[in-house]
Amino acid sequence: MRGATALIDTRDGRLLLQVGGISLDGCGETPTSLLVWNDAGAAAPLRALPRGEERVQAYYAHCAAARSQEPPAECQPADGWSMSLRDFVDRHWGAERQRYLDAVLALDPAALPELRNQPTPPHWTRDAIIAVSNLSLPLAGKRARTTWLFRTPHLVQAIDYDGARALRAWLPAEDWTPVLRALDGRTELPQMLYDETRQDGSSAALSCRLARALRRRCRG
Repeated sequence: MRGATALIDTRDGRLLLQVGGISLDGCGETPTSLLVWNDAGAAAPLRALPRGEERVQAYYAHCAAARSQEPPAECQPADGWSMSLRDFVDRHWGAERQRYLDAVLALDPAALPELRNQPTPPHWTRDAIIAVSNLSLPLAGKRARTTWLFRTPHLVQAIDYDGARALRAWLPAEDWTPVLRALDGRTELPQMLYDETRQDGSSAALSCRLARALRRRCRG
């Protein structure tokens, strides 16, 4: 969720998700909403708290105090505690994340088809790519697992520098087509991978594929 910040109620440790208008110099101008985690089994995992709810009022009171400071302070929880959205997701769906990773690493034929029909945060796929890359398996075993991961619909969001770098260490150049498609239109990451591959001389074939992805001539 773009622009969201995970917060914590320091009284009871309950996690909240703030969405909306926090700016670097205060609370901003756009409406801010606080989302709270629903009870297990609810149709929607998050719901917006009403403006009159105590937690929301405490948040706005803290915002007002923060904005009155000189220089302006960021509007954060009273103790300044927050976590990344990825950590927020992993904390609440830790068991699901582990089941996903375990199924991929085991190439579980029963679990994987079911997982494909479930929503999966893109960074779990990125984590799985790194985990597969770190496995002590023959090339065929790693290929089989990444082939499954490359079919996920969110591969574009899943491929970041750490994931692509993990693949660069072992994935043959001929298997990079899904990765290069996911990187299409991006220049910084392919450039970094190209520079590293050229520098360490690990794979002339991959270097050429990255060069072509950057719309350059392949240098032998």
